[in-house]
Amino acid sequence: AYGAMSGFSSTGTGYFASYRDPNLDRTNDVFKGVKTYLENFKPDPRDMTKFIIGTISDLDVPLTPKAKGGRAVHCYLNGITNEALQKERDQVLNATVESIRATATIAGSIIDQDRSE
Repeated sequence: AYGAMSGFSSTGTGYFASYRDPNLDRTNDVFKGVKTYLENFKPDPRDMTKFIIGTISDLDVPLTPKAKGGRAVHCYLNGITNEALQKERDQVLNATVESIRATATIAGSIIDQDRSE
């Protein structure tokens, strides 16, 4: 695939997607393996730290004034408080192997819906 991504929101929506994918069947097989991968997630401490840093850097990226305004509107319209944003940061910073493994059921339920299009 030229690109693949996944997303999960606090509202309960989630997705796995690829685009310009010449091997869609293979990509779908990879997506179907995500639950098993998460169930058996075993990073070494250095890799776990890198995962946490990479994730928190997506949450705390410097924003332009325009982006700050857009984020403020998004949070206001969706009822997202500063406390909720901080809770999410804290959860990322305190992530454990076990908390990552616990997401396997969620990922599996998304894959099981199989809305391939």
